[in-house]
Amino acid sequence: MWQRHRASIGLLLSTWGLFFTILFSKIIELTPEGLYAGHVHVWGDWSLHVSLAHIFAYKSPGEWFINHPYYAGGKLTYPFLANMISGLLVRVGMSLDLAFIIPSIVFSLALLLVMYGVYYLVLRSQKGALLAVNFFLLASGPGFINWLYHWFSSGAAWADVIPKYDITRLEKEYQWLAGNFINGMLMPQRAFLIGMVLAAGSLVCLLYVMSFWETKVRFRHQQRILLLGGVLAAILPITHMHSFIALVIVAGLTCLPWWKKWQSLAWYVIPAGIISTILYFSFVAGGIENPNFMQIRIGWTAPDTILGWFYMWWRIYGVMIPLAMLSVGLMIKDRMPWYKISFITSFFVIFGLGNIIQFQPIAWDNSKLFLWSYFGFSAAAAYLIITYFDRKWLPKLMGVFLCLMLVSSGLLEIARLYQFDQNRIMMSSVEDIHLGEFVRNHTPESARFLTEPTHNHPVMMWGTRPILLGYPGWAWNFGFLYHQREADIPRMYQGGSAALELLRHYQIEYVVVGSGELRSQKANEGFFSSQFPIVYSSPHYRVYDVRSLILN
Repeated sequence: MWQRHRASIGLLLSTWGLFFTILFSKIIELTPEGLYAGHVHVWGDWSLHVSLAHIFAYKSPGEWFINHPYYAGGKLTYPFLANMISGLLVRVGMSLDLAFIIPSIVFSLALLLVMYGVYYLVLRSQKGALLAVNFFLLASGPGFINWLYHWFSSGAAWADVIPKYDITRLEKEYQWLAGNFINGMLMPQRAFLIGMVLAAGSLVCLLYVMSFWETKVRFRHQQRILLLGGVLAAILPITHMHSFIALVIVAGLTCLPWWKKWQSLAWYVIPAGIISTILYFSFVAGGIENPNFMQIRIGWTAPDTILGWFYMWWRIYGVMIPLAMLSVGLMIKDRMPWYKISFITSFFVIFGLGNIIQFQPIAWDNSKLFLWSYFGFSAAAAYLIITYFDRKWLPKLMGVFLCLMLVSSGLLEIARLYQFDQNRIMMSSVEDIHLGEFVRNHTPESARFLTEPTHNHPVMMWGTRPILLGYPGWAWNFGFLYHQREADIPRMYQGGSAALELLRHYQIEYVVVGSGELRSQKANEGFFSSQFPIVYSSPHYRVYDVRSLILN
């Protein structure tokens, strides 16, 4: 059966597959000078991923889940599977950069395959499936219109047509940080990439079996395939929680028209339900301190008017939502099987849910659900445009115009990603790495460190030791009530009797005084050097052993 798809799959792998292979091979680099990121989003996000990977690489298994690296004593609720894979690769001898690059390439290629599988099983068209994949990966909305107007009016050269900034970033207006999903999600957010592979793979299993039910063809392996789909769904709580939420909605509504086949569907639902529940209560439940972690937020970040809401989604998604809605009407008119219509409409449910409930304290994180809604909308848009292409020349021109509206911003955004020389930024210097290696090799595995609250401190990234507080915005988004710690950190760095009491209170064993601590926390290094022994020194770092406070 799959032999007839060789040309389409070969086209995907030779285009998008090559794109992802080059992108991820350049996105992180370990050099004699330090660790470099190939994009600012990777510089921001992958510091946590490196920290988690190093925990699995260097700490004993009994220490893996005791501390959140950003919040000493907090439960590690972050989905860890992607970083566990990279960490175990480092543990068996692979370099850090390759341990991140190789899985990212493998998962991106797998994503292309399972996306194509989902789209083909719904649309029954190879052209439609290829079109939907491109709509999804080139998502961005109408930002290209303003950019091209600016480019033409400035009289810039052709070499300057690639923008120097995110042309679809709407942070001030709507807290929308990146328009294109490769740029904003699939590249920097490692959990999302593998989570989408597993969730889409689970849908392939479900839709594949349903395709036999639709044609009433006997299929003896359906139980095994449904079981595989259920297991893929089941491990999502430790892989990517937003993808798990999306899959529950999509799979549930897609199964609804087939409710009479509940005995067969049990092979999917029961393993998915049992295993995911065990994983959730083992690794996620109980780790959120913030009682207001989730909240009702009607309209998401739009102004408090219905017109403002419509205008927001025009600026973010452009013509995609109207096209998807028109397509559902066309599917009903064309008498598409109800389970496929239910599949497409389930993504409108996800979209509506994201516009009613804010699932994490940072509003941007709802974009993970909106990405999933766009995944389904892409299939709907492809169905509509393929219909245009099958008609006379005027509808064909309309189809071409709509395709350009859906992909132009994305094309400009991914072209900008390939300007690696302009996007390169240092994540950790060689001095940072040496500090981390010393900490890892000469301090107890659960030792608590006082550092400045930042996202990429070497004690956390390379030392695998929990720090009292990392970047506060992320600590808040992970569900921790960090405000008291944030207020107490500068008090500890100021020294004096109050500092000693706070160090005892937080069970701090080592204090780092570096250029960051001196600058942001106004650290009184004279106090620490007069009170405690120094155990490590480099041009920009000193580490003081304050364990005597706890022992006394």
